[in-house]
Amino acid sequence: MGGFICVAKQEKESEMSVQSFFQLKAQDIDDKWVQFSTLKTKKAILIINIGLDGLKPVEEQIKELANIYKQFKDIGLEVLLFPCEGEGETKLVAQDLKAQIKDICGMEFLVFSKVEVNGPNANEVFKFLKRNSPLYDPRTGVTGNIKGSFYKFVVNGAGAVVEYGDPATPPSKMTTKILKLLVS
Repeated sequence: MGGFICVAKQEKESEMSVQSFFQLKAQDIDDKWVQFSTLKTKKAILIINIGLDGLKPVEEQIKELANIYKQFKDIGLEVLLFPCEGEGETKLVAQDLKAQIKDICGMEFLVFSKVEVNGPNANEVFKFLKRNSPLYDPRTGVTGNIKGSFYKFVVNGAGAVVEYGDPATPPSKMTTKILKLLVS
C-alpha cells in the first residue's frame, strides 16, 4: 500500500491538552466547521482516513462499512471519513469522494476536507486518535504513523478511543465493539 504524506519517520508527540474527541472540530467537504461536541448524542463514532489514490483497493471495506452503518445509524452510530493524500497513480479530488462512495455502496457519510494524518502538520483529530490508540507507545512517547488508507478508530459516547483497526482489519471485525457501545 502506498505511503501517506509525512510518513518518513515516527512522530514524537508532546502532551496534548485535548482529553476528549468532543473537544475537537474539523472542516467538512463543504468547508463548514463541524464541532464534534454536536455528536455527543452518538454512542459510537467510527472515524476512517481514506486515501485519494483510488477507492478500488478499499471498495469491499466501503461496502461493509455501509452495511454496518445501515444497521446501526438509527441507534447511535456515526461514520466520519477524512480524505488524505495517497501516493498511488490515481488522484481523486476530495470533493468527488462523497459521490464515488455513494456509487459504490449507495450511502452517504460525513466527509471532511483533505487532511494530513502524520507529521508536524497532522490534523488535530488524527493527533488525538493516534495518541489514544495502540499507535502510541507511552514508554517512549512516540506515536506511530498511519501508513495507508482505511485506518479505523472507534470513539465512544465519552469521546475516548476504544477500538482501533489498521487497513487489514475489515469493518465487520469491529462490529462487536460498536454494538456493545450502542446497547450500553
